[in-house]
Amino acid sequence: MFRHPKPRYLELTEVRPNVHWAQIQHVPRSSGQLRTIYDFELMYVFQGELQIHFDDESSRIPAGAGDLLLLPSSIRHRIEILTEMDTRLLGIHFDFFNEHSALAEQDIVVQEDKVVAERFCSLPVNGEDLPAFGLHYEGIPFEMVEWMERIVQDHARGRGNPGYEMACRGLMLLIFTQLLSLPAKSSRPSLQSQYYEAVQNLAADMEHSPGGTWPNGALAERFNVSEDHFIRLFKDIIGMSPHKYLQFVRHREAKRMLRETDMKIELIGRQLGYDDLHNFSKMFKKWQGVSPRAYRKLSIMH
Repeated sequence: MFRHPKPRYLELTEVRPNVHWAQIQHVPRSSGQLRTIYDFELMYVFQGELQIHFDDESSRIPAGAGDLLLLPSSIRHRIEILTEMDTRLLGIHFDFFNEHSALAEQDIVVQEDKVVAERFCSLPVNGEDLPAFGLHYEGIPFEMVEWMERIVQDHARGRGNPGYEMACRGLMLLIFTQLLSLPAKSSRPSLQSQYYEAVQNLAADMEHSPGGTWPNGALAERFNVSEDHFIRLFKDIIGMSPHKYLQFVRHREAKRMLRETDMKIELIGRQLGYDDLHNFSKMFKKWQGVSPRAYRKLSIMH
């Protein structure tokens, strides 16, 4: 049984997370390479299927869309990408107690011939000396994905921006708090089924055409199953219902268009499938907390 070299009792008042790297990646199918990291990595699976092989464990941890993995420091592991299509992942490298500053890849990934033991970040444990957080969480709440996306956006703007570290730290604390209330999964049933690839392809189609109409009844006929069965099937594989996933995709695309284009807000809403500006603004504020106009202004300020 592996024992972490630097366990540290989880005292919430002492948690001061520091984000070292944050990015969304498209990863092709691969068997992966063994690696060890000095810090920790949160990995959210937007699309695809993978397996984590740990050097100290005979079993593998499979994960699919909607799942969150927490890869710990000092434990050698390999990430195997299983799906033929590009797997889309959101990764955040961090520490829990502000004890590590990563300036380059060698500060994150251990060079096997040059291991610097003091760089390994502390693992939070509970009163029984067991890890306070799990390795695998299935179907995490959407707001956690939103927080992770905001960390990626803030990190992309660079450490020179005022409030960068405070904003990322606050979002990480929200994520930790939520994780402490969620049950970790020790295993996940295989997603290899007659529907898996078809549902993944459907999700990709929805991403490519978020402004289209995607009625559950018509989609259920496409899969030759009942509407209720289709909704359960989609949620099991993607991590959220078809309706919620479409809202998620539309909201993410709306944020991108508001940040990166000068297109009129009403036109953005129409392109994303909203009948009028009122409905678009109402739904955007429900997900983001501010109106599209206010979001665009805040993006310009940053």
